Amino acid sequence: MKKFIRAFSYILIIVSIFLPMSIRSQNALVWQKCFGGPVGSLFRNMCKMSDGNYLLAGGYLYTGGDFDGNYGGFDIGLIKIDSNGNKLWSTHYGSEDHESTSSLIKGMNNRYYSIGSTDHYGYPNFHGVPETTNPHDGYVICIDENGGMIWQHCYGGFGIDWFYTGAILDSAYLYVAGYTKTSNGGDTGGNYDPDTSAIATYDVFVCKIRVSDGSLVRAKRFGGTETEVVHNMIVTNDGNLLLLCQSRSNNIDVPVNYGFPDAWALLIDTSFNILSSVVFGGSKLDMFYGAVHLAGGDYMLYGNTENTDTLTGNLDVTITSGDEQILLIRTDSNFAPKWQRTYGCDYLHDGGYGSNSFVQTADGGFIMGGRAIGSQSCNPTPFSIGNSIFVKVDSMGNQLFEVHYGSGYTGLGDFVRTILVTKSGGIIVGSVGHADANNTCTSPGVDPTGFWNIYMLDNTMGIVESKPRGLFSFVYPNPASTEIHLGTNRFEPGSRLSLQVYDIQGKSVMKVSVTKEEGDILVNLQGLPDGLFLGRLADNDGRVECFKFVKE
Repeated sequence: MKKFIRAFSYILIIVSIFLPMSIRSQNALVWQKCFGGPVGSLFRNMCKMSDGNYLLAGGYLYTGGDFDGNYGGFDIGLIKIDSNGNKLWSTHYGSEDHESTSSLIKGMNNRYYSIGSTDHYGYPNFHGVPETTNPHDGYVICIDENGGMIWQHCYGGFGIDWFYTGAILDSAYLYVAGYTKTSNGGDTGGNYDPDTSAIATYDVFVCKIRVSDGSLVRAKRFGGTETEVVHNMIVTNDGNLLLLCQSRSNNIDVPVNYGFPDAWALLIDTSFNILSSVVFGGSKLDMFYGAVHLAGGDYMLYGNTENTDTLTGNLDVTITSGDEQILLIRTDSNFAPKWQRTYGCDYLHDGGYGSNSFVQTADGGFIMGGRAIGSQSCNPTPFSIGNSIFVKVDSMGNQLFEVHYGSGYTGLGDFVRTILVTKSGGIIVGSVGHADANNTCTSPGVDPTGFWNIYMLDNTMGIVESKPRGLFSFVYPNPASTEIHLGTNRFEPGSRLSLQVYDIQGKSVMKVSVTKEEGDILVNLQGLPDGLFLGRLADNDGRVECFKFVKE
């Protein structure tokens, strides 16, 4: 019997070696749901709630679909779903004017924050007057876990102000960021460009807000005399704020301009002092949409590029045309670039729509999501135009797979706005959808030409075996009974490493710290049941390698 088990275990090993390549090409769709209103539905963001369910946010026009009312113009809609995509409740907020949401932030004490804009004069602290042309203020709504409004507040100047993103550091304050244009007072203090006409330029606008009542603590603008906009903001590991921006200036807060426009990483503290201001770019378009601050201090910066020339730091970029491709740059803690990669093939706007579509997965890699528009010369998918693209890479930027979902519609199509990683290693995706033969929406009353497309992909997105790059010279014995030996050739003796073990369902079953000695790394397996497992070994510099083994 023991020989049979051993033989079967070896078969499992062989199967597990070849199976991932097939899984990576398929990435099974677990479920797909569509939500929204009868007209103008536009999904914007989602977050995981304290009870394990999910909260969706977007906009819509008119009564119908998932919303039993509309106050006039565009309303902000919220929908709560469970982990299988079933709707639990919906609610909406608005006025006779237009409101929008761009970001949804989970705070502490079961509070949630919708971050966007409004042009309604009746809201608290609105800075416009009825005669103002294109009046917009940044607009934040604080709600409880059942969708009940706790407070609402406006922020900005006497012009156009809009919030795009936000972050929570503690239980006292909410930080929000967006842009300001043609403002001449109020919270913004004005713009760096003195032009107040319709063609005036934009500055980045950041606010610190009390979560207790929405009152403003501090506000500041950043930029130069040309246009700067912010797409995302993350909290760094040391409690600062990193703004992912696009810049056209080369003065005031922006140190240089390489082209028109550039990607701009702006690091500030919670008092809004500038800690770092670094520009990356070539002669054409570059922009940042997301970032991850790694445990060792490095940054992974994610965005787009049109460049075929060299970005700052003498890092070569090679793409096949002038259309946009996904851009990934790894820097050190001071934003000095270590390497960069581009992904895609003649795709327009890869990654260009989702400020929360760049996430780190359980195996130390990353998933980048966006919208792909393939050209006739380079179209490896059945969707000719306007589909969602997912690119999975390992911790060093090596591409593991690329998959597509969505429609072949020639308009908006389907594009990713938010990705959330599940406990099992899969992902839940929120995107703007359009129905056709490849993409369906049958919910009663929901506009099929523009809906909130929410779907889950299985755990092959998060837990995959990366390609060997010399981290292990051997793993033995395999199958093992009580212990395994990892022979390594990358780390110096004394290096402290983190080892995490997952079962075949993607569940973490063991996590230990190990030390690289002069010989092998010895791992005790006595607490594990029999079965097939995936091991993940990582160092403080973000280098990760995965391996499979059988415990019997």
